[in-house]
Amino acid sequence: MPRVSMFVYSESADPEVTPQGQKLKIINPYATLNPIFVPGAFSFSISLGLQGVEHGIEHALVITFSLNEENSPNIIDTGELRFKTENDPANINIPVQYQGFALSIDCKNVVFRQNGEYVSKVYFNGDLIGQFPIYCHGRELI
Repeated sequence: MPRVSMFVYSESADPEVTPQGQKLKIINPYATLNPIFVPGAFSFSISLGLQGVEHGIEHALVITFSLNEENSPNIIDTGELRFKTENDPANINIPVQYQGFALSIDCKNVVFRQNGEYVSKVYFNGDLIGQFPIYCHGRELI
């Protein structure tokens, strides 16, 4: 079963090509989201690592973000991101359950209507495989 091996909220995450291959550069990780005002809009990135993804078959990944309250509507919903992975020859000696990859999603001008705890949920092939809460609070009062 695939698992989330890493999850980070940050200011941004940029792919970077290096002599050793492509890497994900995470800039300014966040412990909390602190827009200037709430209600207001705020941009951030979500980065995550997945391990144990079976190679050669199509998978579906969905990431949602909402206020961490029952029946709260999603503020972000990626819809199904369909993909396949191929076996990397550099990982030939690593068991499949420990092989993985990292990806990031830019969340631009997300509207926060209230202070509070929000949560990202990660679904893989329809199964919830991780929930990642983060607190959001405006730095100034309106």
